[in-house]
Amino acid sequence: MTHTHCGGPLADWSVEAVPRGTKANVRLTVPVGLTGPVSVSVLVARGGPGPTFVAMAGVHGDEFEGVLAVGRLWARLDPGAVRGTFIGVPVANPLAFEAQTRESPPFVDGLNLARIFPGRAAGTPTEMLAHALDAWLTRHLAPGTDLFMDLHSAGTRYDYLPMACYRLAGPPDARQRSRAAAHVLGLPRVWAIEAQPGRLNSVVAERGVTTVATETHGGAGAAPEDVAAYERALRGAGAHLGLWDDALPSGAADERRCVTIAAPASGLFDADRRLGAEVRAGERIATIRGVGGDVLAEVASPAAGTLWALRRFASVRSGDIAALVALKASASGKEAGA
Repeated sequence: MTHTHCGGPLADWSVEAVPRGTKANVRLTVPVGLTGPVSVSVLVARGGPGPTFVAMAGVHGDEFEGVLAVGRLWARLDPGAVRGTFIGVPVANPLAFEAQTRESPPFVDGLNLARIFPGRAAGTPTEMLAHALDAWLTRHLAPGTDLFMDLHSAGTRYDYLPMACYRLAGPPDARQRSRAAAHVLGLPRVWAIEAQPGRLNSVVAERGVTTVATETHGGAGAAPEDVAAYERALRGAGAHLGLWDDALPSGAADERRCVTIAAPASGLFDADRRLGAEVRAGERIATIRGVGGDVLAEVASPAAGTLWALRRFASVRSGDIAALVALKASASGKEAGA
């Protein structure tokens, strides 16, 4: 049985409101200090007793693969076959999603939801949204038993090779659980990321909750192969947690740590290397030019590795992400994130 209804404020709603053995599409509200509250859709498939798996997409408003994959998975789930609870949040930032932008639009506050957790109860609209989502996640995710998945993609500005991610954050046992989960999503690469204050998946991981994230090509589209890969990743995460009996996706993942390169100047981004290329330390990746073609700066790789992400939007500002270099594995043969 599937229910569709308005569940009231996010702050007051609990998954306990959904009867076991049913599914629900619940519209919840978050006051953000504008003309009225924003509406957040929460998709629930609640089976018998067991762990909780929360999958969140649409933290950035120009990333659509996760939005579609979360909805497709929920639509296909039989709650009677779920040993626990699946909760999908397809669009975490309706402000950015409606504006078709990465961040909340400038007339709201221009903030990047993914960078400001745990937010502020009396802050700007996006800070208030972050605060509400953070409090809700804290209520629904227990350290040690539950799993959080943060689905991203490259959006309009970048191009990422498909990868799973986990944070080198939180207690050691939680890090190991997150690493293990990242390796069963069926994505060919795993990025082991340092802890970063304000980042949604880093904040959740610091609390000891098993946490993974994803990246893929993006481009403001939703390529069928990327959406399908994300749905397989969601099913793999749920199977790993024990929520259902799907076979885990196959394929060995190449785990690395990465270096993010910031643009040293504003101008036009003129790439010299392609996504996936091997680069040497000091090698030029791109040139930043003025509108007359003059060279304003060069973007060089600080280390040897592989380009796992590259800027696709030609107009660039100083400090914007230019590229992501996945460092070579250590000489001992161990994975870089181990």
